[in-house]
Amino acid sequence: RGRQKKGGGQQTQHLPAEGQSNMHLAAMLQLAQAGPRQVSRYSNKQRVLMVGDGDFSFSLSVASSVGGSNLVCTSLDKRTQAQVKYGQGVTATLQALERM
Repeated sequence: RGRQKKGGGQQTQHLPAEGQSNMHLAAMLQLAQAGPRQVSRYSNKQRVLMVGDGDFSFSLSVASSVGGSNLVCTSLDKRTQAQVKYGQGVTATLQALERM
């Protein structure tokens, strides 16, 4: 995720602005309220296990499209570790998943 500057050795994080993150979450929640449907390989007729979804963005995307009732999401990191690693956006993502 970070890029290394030439000769500097420092890494710069390229993370979305907080406003962009909130707009993205709002758009996904709006899709979720539209009701379940099939997206690619996933449908609301399946039970889906997401293993190792670091910041849970993919899980939220799938849940927003097909509904969250048959979706179980996991991560290697504990909640507090994920917040440190991925920033506060993961908190909003998890809250959105928990509401589904």
